[in-house]
Amino acid sequence: DAAQLSTFTKADRFIQSNAPELGAVADSIRAAVHVDGWPLPRAIAWWVNGHISNSGMKRGDPSALDDWRSQAGDCTEHSLLAVAVLRAAGIPARPVVGLAFGESERAFVGHMWVEAYVGEWRTLDALDLRLDPIRLRVYAPASSESLGERDLMRAYGAVAGVTITAIGSTAD
Repeated sequence: DAAQLSTFTKADRFIQSNAPELGAVADSIRAAVHVDGWPLPRAIAWWVNGHISNSGMKRGDPSALDDWRSQAGDCTEHSLLAVAVLRAAGIPARPVVGLAFGESERAFVGHMWVEAYVGEWRTLDALDLRLDPIRLRVYAPASSESLGERDLMRAYGAVAGVTITAIGSTAD
């Protein structure tokens, strides 16, 4: 409902969607896209992908505004900035922690991506726009305040030892 969704439009310590800089980014992307709905979140993901270089795994406490300024990061930085710009554009969004199938690793790897609400929750990945869509969502907090390392390890621990078996394939 609308009250629940409003939680995913608010700024917090890591997602400063109320920062004027990020509001200006959201406004410029909206003006360039000329339409609302799914094209706007996709354009925001593309903008974040082009704005932040992939620096590989980083350590520290990232925030969307820091990520916008540094222009470098891993999946966490890409996701937090995307969520902040989406929220600045008025689109409910949340960071998601889970496992994604990495083609080069041929295995599931820890990853963070974004879910944006446009009539339904839809997946975006601002780090790798081509990442295999096989994903296991482990944790999607209402607030990024609970994205600390201890919380993430607890979330990943929830799937430790789980065996995943492919039962079908669309590729031949």
